[in-house]
Amino acid sequence: MDKLGSAKYYFVVAIESAIDMSNHIISQNGYRAPEDYADTFQVLCEHGAVDKEFVVSLKNMAKFRNRLIHLYWEVDDQQVYDILQTRLDDFKTFLNSISVFLDFASIQ
Repeated sequence: MDKLGSAKYYFVVAIESAIDMSNHIISQNGYRAPEDYADTFQVLCEHGAVDKEFVVSLKNMAKFRNRLIHLYWEVDDQQVYDILQTRLDDFKTFLNSISVFLDFASIQ
């Protein structure tokens, strides 16, 4: 049970880090203010930082963060396990997209 709790906590930290980076980019460039966490990624998409297909995954990531924070008792442990097994590369994809957008080297 400790490992599951840790996984949930680290998901929150990782997702909030992606949101924080996104908000910083939005603020520094004077883009429109996002309506919520999921919209933060939509704003980046509107300016070409992430592609239209991937923004759906990012929005789902923000929604998952909200469930972990506000409705944690409803989060299915199997869903957490499945995300750990199949979606962790989304963080690398996000970082690579942001790196390209900011003209940095991609994350390997």
